[in-house]
Amino acid sequence: MQSLAVAGWVGLTGGRLFAAQSKAQDYLMVLRKPDGGLGWSDQPGSHLVATHAVVGCCVALRIELTDVNSLAGFIRRKHPADNKPTKQHYREFDLQQIETLQWLGLDTSDFQEKVGQWKAPIPYASEYERNACPIFRKQIAALLCREQLDLPWDDLDKPMREYVVQRRRPNGSFSNTPADDGSDGHVVATWWGLQASRLFGQLAELREPLVAWLQACQQSDGGFTWQPD
Repeated sequence: MQSLAVAGWVGLTGGRLFAAQSKAQDYLMVLRKPDGGLGWSDQPGSHLVATHAVVGCCVALRIELTDVNSLAGFIRRKHPADNKPTKQHYREFDLQQIETLQWLGLDTSDFQEKVGQWKAPIPYASEYERNACPIFRKQIAALLCREQLDLPWDDLDKPMREYVVQRRRPNGSFSNTPADDGSDGHVVATWWGLQASRLFGQLAELREPLVAWLQACQQSDGGFTWQPD
């Protein structure tokens, strides 16, 4: 659901789009909760992650959302990390807030001050990550928030470019740790790494080895695992 929300469903037209709309709407609309947001069907409350995914699906499938003001209020006030240690820096949730509000056609300029304060990758707490490696998706989210808000990222360019390059494997994949530890990439980190590489104009040099690596992740049933073997 989240992948559909981010990528958009660009291949559906005409009758196929209408059929997808009808089936999706029946499912998505039952996920609306009394608190104004959207959540998983087996849970009573809303969550930003589910709300981000559902709104993205509705935009991609041209499904009209009602009571947008209530929905926007939930998105703005319910950052999942509000009651967690600030040193962990859950920036991917800020990105989801910004994206979801923008999909709804709403102003996100109030995020500019917060996002503008993010200057470099932040080491993760060593009690959770032995070598205090910054968590990859959280750091890439800082770049993507700048992009969404049309903020300059000149001050982030050098530290983030170095950080991303250090985590790129020779096969084009990415992982949370520096590549010199000899480990392979992870498909989720690679998804984030490709978004940073797009901003840095480095996609072309990754294509050939990375396509081979991704194909090697594919299993006999057609699905994919996180890295080959």
